[in-house]
Amino acid sequence: MSHGTGLPLAAALLAATTTVACPGPVRRPPPRGPDVGYVEWIAERPWALGDLPAVSASFDQLCLRADEGDARATELTAAVGPALWLTRSMLLPILRVLPGDERVPAEAETAGTCPAGPVPWIEAAVREFADPALREHAVELLLAGETQGAADGTGDEARLARVILAVTLLFPLEALAPDTATLADAVATLDPDRALLVPAESVGGACANDAAGPLCLWERLAAQGLMDATGAEALDRASLDPAALEALARHGLLNLAARNLLPVAEDPEASLRLLAAELTARLAGALQVEPEDVADDQPGEQDWPEAIP
Repeated sequence: MSHGTGLPLAAALLAATTTVACPGPVRRPPPRGPDVGYVEWIAERPWALGDLPAVSASFDQLCLRADEGDARATELTAAVGPALWLTRSMLLPILRVLPGDERVPAEAETAGTCPAGPVPWIEAAVREFADPALREHAVELLLAGETQGAADGTGDEARLARVILAVTLLFPLEALAPDTATLADAVATLDPDRALLVPAESVGGACANDAAGPLCLWERLAAQGLMDATGAEALDRASLDPAALEALARHGLLNLAARNLLPVAEDPEASLRLLAAELTARLAGALQVEPEDVADDQPGEQDWPEAIP
């Protein structure tokens, strides 16, 4: 990965993750404000943006009941705490700066009186990601946690954290271009195994002369966008003007992010399912492209098309 410059948004997200776990048994006043109808099924239905004030109020109620010795409330608090922490500390801050039609709740509406404790290993990865020298290791931690974290129920949180961190590298999204200094790091964060983006040897063009250069990466994104839209046989970009090439590259980048979010967005039991879909839609708006259906089955290395000279 390249060693890019500062990450103001990532730093802000990092600062927001420094919450502490729900305190020990302390008597709290009954929560006020939003409906707490989520209390009995807070872990059984996905959360939409408009639900989050009620989710936070219900989490407060669960903490209160857990303090009083309610075993079921203790179990639910542990089950939904990681998703709520990720939502409050990382997902909502980035949704607030991406364009979208649905209102994003303000911080005060979702803060609650009972903080959801951070997932320690995800928080550690976020801290590492803020340091360009440690960024690749941070991505490895998150990628491993997407499978290994499933044992403690935090695989979805790791996946969303990785996508959010990648997006923070791309701001300002409207100015995205081949010479964006952190584009290579963002793509490597979204495709650390180099299995999702069409490889340089299948692209031709700028990749024939410099497979590791920024123009090649830009053309790989454009080729991916074109292939997603029209099929693997349509990689010839020679007749495209720069504006069309840029639109395709933005499509390719969006589809790369969408492929990462797909396992969460298609899981009917994931609390973060609707919020993952919301992130994809807002990222599409910020990139000024229309989201497309992206297949979850990816071609293997032997399935990539031949390069077009």
